[in-house]
Amino acid sequence: MKKQDIFREIAANLGIKGEITVPEGLWGYGQITYDEAKCIGCGLCEENCPEEATKFERVFDLVEVFKKEIPPNELKKNVILNLIKELALKEPEKPIEIPDLVLGYGRVVIDKEKCIGCGNCERYCSGNALKVKRLIEIE
Repeated sequence: MKKQDIFREIAANLGIKGEITVPEGLWGYGQITYDEAKCIGCGLCEENCPEEATKFERVFDLVEVFKKEIPPNELKKNVILNLIKELALKEPEKPIEIPDLVLGYGRVVIDKEKCIGCGNCERYCSGNALKVKRLIEIE
C-alpha cells in the first residue's frame, strides 16, 4: 500500500473528506497535473523521475485533438493542431507515432501508482507543463 493510500485511509477514519493541503516538509504527497499544450517534448520529466512514474511517449493523439477545442493562442503546437483539424478529411482512429527528427511533440503519461509526489518532474520541466498540486483528495 502506498503512503498516500495510508494517509487517505487514516483521514477517512477520522471523518475527513474533500481536499487536504499537504503541509510543507511532508515529502512524497501530492498530485501531478499535466498541460499537454505547454509540453515541449524534451523528455526531462522521464529522465529525472526517480520512480520511473513519468514516461514521455513519442505519439500524438489526434483523436483527442478532434474531441476538444484548441485555444487559438500563438503556441506553435496549437497553430499546427488547428491546421491539422482544418486539413483533415476525416477524424483519425488512433494516435500516430512521431518521427525522431520532429521535436516538441508527444505526451507525458504519469503512473499514479508509482508516483511519490517528489516534484522532480515539475522542477525539470522546460515547458512548465507539469505541476505538483500539494493536495490529497479524500473521498
